[in-house]
Amino acid sequence: MRGSSCLLLVLMALSGCITQPDSAAPGPPVPGDARTPGDMDPMNDGQIEPRDVALPMDAIMHADQAAPRPDAGSVSDGPDVMPDAAPAPDGGQDAAPRPMIDECLGMLLDGAPFIADYAIFDPVIGRHCRGTDHQAIVDVEQVVFVGDALMTSSTRNRVNLVEPMRAQVATALAERHGLQPPATEWHGLDPLTGRPALRRSGDFIACADPLAEVADLLDGPRLLVDCLLPEEYGRRTLFIVTIGIRDVRRLTGVLADGADDGQTLSVAGQSIDALEQAVRWMMDPVRFPAGSFVVFSNVPDWTDGRGDTAACRDWPALPDERQRFFGQMLAHINGQYMRIAVEQGADLVFMQEHFCGHGIHHLRPDPLCLGVPEPWLDESCRFLVPAGETELSRLFWDVITDAE
Repeated sequence: MRGSSCLLLVLMALSGCITQPDSAAPGPPVPGDARTPGDMDPMNDGQIEPRDVALPMDAIMHADQAAPRPDAGSVSDGPDVMPDAAPAPDGGQDAAPRPMIDECLGMLLDGAPFIADYAIFDPVIGRHCRGTDHQAIVDVEQVVFVGDALMTSSTRNRVNLVEPMRAQVATALAERHGLQPPATEWHGLDPLTGRPALRRSGDFIACADPLAEVADLLDGPRLLVDCLLPEEYGRRTLFIVTIGIRDVRRLTGVLADGADDGQTLSVAGQSIDALEQAVRWMMDPVRFPAGSFVVFSNVPDWTDGRGDTAACRDWPALPDERQRFFGQMLAHINGQYMRIAVEQGADLVFMQEHFCGHGIHHLRPDPLCLGVPEPWLDESCRFLVPAGETELSRLFWDVITDAE
């Protein structure tokens, strides 16, 4: 592996709290259990003990070490609009072969300085190369959208008559699974809080906050814990999640304040542990006796692989020598997102990889990622532009439907 003293320090520091369950977490409403979801302490229910694990030395790799770039035609650009109830692959002789992860990402990230080496976690990759395929998502009875500003969307996009990602995906899922679609008001936002205007409508629920961090899923605002009504735990549930942007912004501030690599990664480990607890919560078969599915995206890089966070509005500025570590840190975080998806049987959407080159440097003549120079991420480094709403919808749709 090509390296430098900076990278060596990072790799030596990449050890932290990776958690394992002691036992299945007790959950709401099941026969004979008088507790309700609101009675539970989410942070003490199903506690997991930390153990120290050093990641393999190839946990972060340079993009130029990926497999040779495949023919561009091997990855579809996706439909212009959300497909209508496309049939799922049957896995028979005519089914497309499963792509190797390096083939998928080698094409997307040719030239990017750092990417997570997902292959060490042995994920199953979808035929579309847009995420994993760990779940057979069938017989869904309700859909819960949970997350941050990527989930709430921006009021500017509504002015431009572009539906948020959650609305586009909800409309397609309602048709595919025979669900009652949400009302138009559910698509909108509360002008005071920036949260979805309606929490639930039809068979769809939206529990999102534009300022949410990973820890807020189970603590603080308790986006998950306070989201569902007691009777809704008995329905077969699909969770769609975007989370992590605010955590990365906070970590950027830690870096800007002079923290060293190990201190920064220790703080990042807290967010990773919180995400692992949240995914366990959503996939707990006792809590959701009819079954549940989780599909979540990794964290995009608004800087398009350059780490110059000062270009993001209201983000802390990093000195040149720390911008390189920003990319290493994000690769570490997204690698841990993949680990969680593999270990818990959830699915991960490759948002960072597909959106690289569509951030604040999409017009630079020397792009680090391939693709048409079209913006999908806005200059605030929080929201999506209208085209980005549709692109993220396609990513989630492909991962959800391929899993069937």
